[in-house]
Order: sequence, then structure tokens, then C-alpha cells
Amino acid sequence: MLLKKKEEIENWLNQYNIENYELIKDEEYGYIVDVSGNVELQSKKLKSIEVKFNEINGNFYCEKNQLTSLEGSPKIVHGSFYCNDNQLTSLKYSPKKIKTQFNCSNNKLTSLEFAPEKTHDLIAYNNKLKNLNCKKIKIYGDFNVNFNQLSSLEDGPKHVGKNY
Repeated sequence: MLLKKKEEIENWLNQYNIENYELIKDEEYGYIVDVSGNVELQSKKLKSIEVKFNEINGNFYCEKNQLTSLEGSPKIVHGSFYCNDNQLTSLKYSPKKIKTQFNCSNNKLTSLEFAPEKTHDLIAYNNKLKNLNCKKIKIYGDFNVNFNQLSSLEDGPKHVGKNY
């Protein structure tokens, strides 16, 4: 459940030492959060991201937690997005655009549906992928889906710039 009240959101951000943020009033979420810099939420035993992030001018680290959903994740990340080593079964709510790398390895994903539309690298090794279901996305660098349960590479990305 996402926090909606300004004071609750600020308390949550302060609890996790998130600085250089701006709260933007939003009809759906109450407030959304832009951050100038990195968001470091790795290894915090989080079960959920309790605020709605919007745009991150840096990296977003939420790996090594107990996340089962990416609800609250930013729409745009101007660096990398790390959600590896969680309990994710879906990429619903993942960012739409990531400039550098999207790493969702070591989760319980069975599909890459809802993966970012654009990223440089997409790393999804060691999941339970049975199908790719990501034919609309563009990857400008590497695409790594090693150590999954794939029987085919059908419905793979629209474009991969380097290694597949």
C-alpha cells in the first residue's frame, strides 16, 4: 500500500536516507517523488516500496530485499535500476525507460512482460522464465537470460544492440 500523505512520505524518505527529493502533487497518488541522485534501498528487508517514485536522476537500487512487487518504482531512471535478488514474479510497475541497465536477476519471474520499453542492458538470468514476452522492447546493449527454463527465444526483444 502506497503512502499518500505528504508527512508520511517525507518520514519514509528520511527513514531510508533519501535526499535531494522533490514531492510533486498528484491526483492518483497524493504525491510522487523525483530524486536528483541515487535512491539506495538495497538490503533493507523491504517487502514493498511504500512511496510512488516518478523520475530518478541517478541509479535506483532496491535489490536484495523481499519485494514481491515493483509498485512504487519510478517511471524513468536516468541511470540503472537494480531489482535483482528479490521475490518478484512479475515486472508490472517497472520503469518504462532506463538509461543504463535493468537487472532483475535472481527472482521468480516466468516472463519479461512489463519490462522497460527502452534500456541499454537487460539482465534477467536465474529466474523461472518460460517465455520472453518482450517483443516490444529495445535493448541497445546486452540481453542476458541465461539459467532460465526457456525452450525458445520466440517473442524476444524488438532490438538487441550487442550480445543476446
